Amino acid sequence: MYKKSIYLFIYYTVLFMFVCLTFSALQHSFSQTGKLEDGVHADSIKVTMSTENPKLTIKQFVQNLQENDDSFFVLKNTSTTDMKRLSIHNAVFPLAGPKKIDSLPSNAALLSKAYENNIQGHNPPLISAYGKTYEVKKLFSPQETNLFLPASLYIGMNTNASLNGEFIVDGVSKNDLTKVLDAFVDESFQYELSDVRLALKDRLILVVKDQIIVIGVLLLTLILILVNTISTITTWLASREKEITVLFLIGASKAALRYKLLYDYWKIIIASFLAGISLAYFIYLSHVFDILFTDMQWQSIIVSFIFCFIFGTCITWPSILFYTRRYTIYKRGARS
Repeated sequence: MYKKSIYLFIYYTVLFMFVCLTFSALQHSFSQTGKLEDGVHADSIKVTMSTENPKLTIKQFVQNLQENDDSFFVLKNTSTTDMKRLSIHNAVFPLAGPKKIDSLPSNAALLSKAYENNIQGHNPPLISAYGKTYEVKKLFSPQETNLFLPASLYIGMNTNASLNGEFIVDGVSKNDLTKVLDAFVDESFQYELSDVRLALKDRLILVVKDQIIVIGVLLLTLILILVNTISTITTWLASREKEITVLFLIGASKAALRYKLLYDYWKIIIASFLAGISLAYFIYLSHVFDILFTDMQWQSIIVSFIFCFIFGTCITWPSILFYTRRYTIYKRGARS
């Protein structure tokens, strides 16, 4: 009996370890989807504008914003994924630290510290990118994420360009931004406002894409667990036949036998959980699987326990019901 209980303990320890690491990876990936690109604030607004009038320029748009707000910045994507245009006015650019930046001329740039060695000269420091040279006004720390490719260079906005494309406005309320956009009197001018934050559905899709290997292994493991657990539980119950026989002969009811077996199973589950969590935490600290598992939080530990507890109980309880039903009928026949 004890050998089978020890085997069950080891089995669930390994299971808890794997599930805990898996849910930790999924939770970390989900939390990463909540991080906004370029470090913008959650109340930032995405505005898509289009016009056929070349006289409507970004310069007019920025000047109109300045009349309503004295601290903001505007971002615009470029044709390359690692470079973006930035118009900043007496505002804090989150990636570049807590100090406000007065402005960023079109020939200046903010550069990622990862490319600090590419700076040419020191007075002023210069960086060459895509055939042009920019003066490096400030270095910033790159975003740590694997869900999108963070920009490494923010260059000053070309304010003479026409007002077309997708912009991110940070530091301006939605009402003020709407007033500025509605002030443009032009039949060809159109705009659309949207939230920069991803919807829950979009975040879950990103998690699946990011953790497709982990999720695939988890689903395969659950199938194997379903098959192996039934076999393991059946063997564990069979190893306790003598004990159950004694309890039955001294008057234990069928319900009492079932709940005792379930209670003993829960004790093994809890002990295995503590051992599995310890083993998972050791693996996390050892950085052996940093590519897949980079974080562990108490929420994922709790979710792992609830998942395994419910999953294991849902498999074990029918096995106990089936085993004690057959056992009770056999013993009643023996008594008569």
